Amino acid sequence: MGHDFSQGSYSGTAAEPMTSTGVMEKLNLPPSANFLFCYNAMRWQIMGDEVLPCLHQLRKEPGVEHVGPKNGGDMAPAIAAKLAKGWRIIPHDVIPGGYVRQFAGRNGPIHLTKWETPRQLNGRVFKTQTDQDGYRAFLRDLIERGIIDKPMPEIYEDLIARAQGKVDRAAPHTATEAGQAVYERALQELETVKRACGQGTPKPPAKKRRSRAKAKPKAKPETAVEAVDG
Repeated sequence: MGHDFSQGSYSGTAAEPMTSTGVMEKLNLPPSANFLFCYNAMRWQIMGDEVLPCLHQLRKEPGVEHVGPKNGGDMAPAIAAKLAKGWRIIPHDVIPGGYVRQFAGRNGPIHLTKWETPRQLNGRVFKTQTDQDGYRAFLRDLIERGIIDKPMPEIYEDLIARAQGKVDRAAPHTATEAGQAVYERALQELETVKRACGQGTPKPPAKKRRSRAKAKPKAKPETAVEAVDG
């Protein structure tokens, strides 16, 4: 008796993609090593209207950042060095499935975050797409779960001071059109930083456009359509 493999656990898995020559499609990107995210309490960034941690990628590259030569890259001394300097290591299993994805490359494996999608057509590589909303949600989740501490008040002060410094440096050069443009961008950035730090003016809600009432079209006489057997 035959078995219906579409039922139960017989759904199968996706096959390796192959080109018309019968070989697996590989990305035409430089190889990149696997990595661990690291967090430092002094490293923060503005993303949208939020203050979020700026994570560092500690890659498994022998000879770089104290990574040892054993087994293609011994991470133990590199992790110890980071911890000694106050960094916090974020393991892959912090989220289901991990945060790193591996792709087959022409010159070796390529490791990207799960929010990055490489694009390639006929061997030509296009700019990698990044799910910024997804990555921000990941960073936000790390804070909410207590894996990363909330920023200290001094962090907000430092971010605002840096943005204010850009405004102060641009102010003397507003006599020219280009200088004025730089100054206005610096002011906008300062307002964004203040808003992210809870000190700025909230963005006004987007105004809804009033839709004009359209005259109802006159009813057209119905036309009978017959089905045609294919």
